[in-house]
Amino acid sequence: NHDQLTRMAKTPGHQGVVAVVRERAFLTLDDLLAAPQKSSSSARLLLALDGVEDPQNLGALLRSADGAGVDGVILPERRSAPLSA
Repeated sequence: NHDQLTRMAKTPGHQGVVAVVRERAFLTLDDLLAAPQKSSSSARLLLALDGVEDPQNLGALLRSADGAGVDGVILPERRSAPLSA
């Protein structure tokens, strides 16, 4: 129902789709490196970004990383685009 989606999205601009996701969690680099690997025979794949200040570029990189099976993304605290919806 369109009205139900509008209430869930808190905006009428949902285009008929709403995703319910868990709150994003940030890990320290130590936590990321200590996390269990997918399999014992595969190396861990991490993407380290620096100076990506455009949110659209960050989003494109994160989507590509997800599609490529990246295990984690390392972002600096400064000089980085903020994570947004």
